[in-house]
Amino acid sequence: MKSGFVVIVVLMVSVSVNGQKDKYQFAQTYIGAQFDAVGGSNSPEYVAGRFLIGGTHFWQKADFYISIPMFTSRIGGDDWHYGEGVITGFRYLPFGLSRKGPRPFLGAQWITSELRIGDGPLFETSRFGLEAGLNIAFGSFYTIELSAHHVFNNNVSYAVSRESRAKIESPDFGLSIALKKYFDTTSGLSSENAKTYQKQRRKSFDEEGKLSTWNVAIGLSANVSMSDVPMLDLYDFMPDRPPLTLYPDVALGYYLHELDAGIRASWRPMSLSEQAYGLDYQVSQHRLALEGFKFLFDYKGFVPFLGISFGSDFIKAKLRDGELPEVEENYSALSYGITFGWDIRPTETEAWILRTNLRCLIQSDSNVDIVNATGRNLEINFIQMVIYPSRWN
Repeated sequence: MKSGFVVIVVLMVSVSVNGQKDKYQFAQTYIGAQFDAVGGSNSPEYVAGRFLIGGTHFWQKADFYISIPMFTSRIGGDDWHYGEGVITGFRYLPFGLSRKGPRPFLGAQWITSELRIGDGPLFETSRFGLEAGLNIAFGSFYTIELSAHHVFNNNVSYAVSRESRAKIESPDFGLSIALKKYFDTTSGLSSENAKTYQKQRRKSFDEEGKLSTWNVAIGLSANVSMSDVPMLDLYDFMPDRPPLTLYPDVALGYYLHELDAGIRASWRPMSLSEQAYGLDYQVSQHRLALEGFKFLFDYKGFVPFLGISFGSDFIKAKLRDGELPEVEENYSALSYGITFGWDIRPTETEAWILRTNLRCLIQSDSNVDIVNATGRNLEINFIQMVIYPSRWN
């Protein structure tokens, strides 16, 4: 989180040095598709397809994105399965995007790679990667990209049975080609007619009390367990933490215009599960939280916020081990922590905006010993749509 803040500050300083920019062209959202080929000197080779969703910020100089795997296939085929999982990435585009010719980019990736051999466990680990490539814009704001990436720390100690482990080398290099479609709904607001309209709209909203108003939000989040799950302590062949999972992030909130702050009630349902060598566990969890946050400043429509979260997690856990009796528990635990993120808010009268949420949560200990799923968690939500119903005409 600290490194991300440093990157943002550096970009802000760079833009300030190079002159004023139109805040209505600060950010663009995109979706896309990507095809990968990955392998290594001592590992199998794979091809994969991915769905991309992200956005460029700081006038196309910074790109934050999430890459979701759609399929992964082994070239040659056997009982190995490998995938780079969900990838969270940042790219620096020193020359932005252009239709006049290729433009370079450099990036860093957080890769949640996964490996399974036969009926063994799904071994998932967080790995760091670097990437570099070229892109070129064309048509009504599309880009095509070519890139290469290298992943570090690719050696895995894998449980080949309940009793023994082996050193495995997973793929560490990949080539990619991607096609993206960009959407910019605010670039037209820089005209004089649009600015006049926005002033009239703000005056009207002020008179009607719509500057402070209710909102609903929906997005897709990823949960990363930052501590071991106690119920897996008895099973050395299983990974200590459940795999990363994606789930909906839904919220009902209220924006306080005079304070430039917000409150919201959020709901995030998720399911964690794994099986290997006759052991099977499932954890269904619903997180309900009340959150309050304060916006810190407005830099040309980039508006970061910081706040707190407090709520309850409602958990249903099952554990089965071969012919042994099934263990099932239902319980709840308190959770609390901090929430950080930013809005892309070009004007004060938007009917909808895009938001990024990062949460660092601690779940209180439970009295359930066998299937306890408590611990520390990191939630990452790069793209959430926030809608203000009262502002729609």
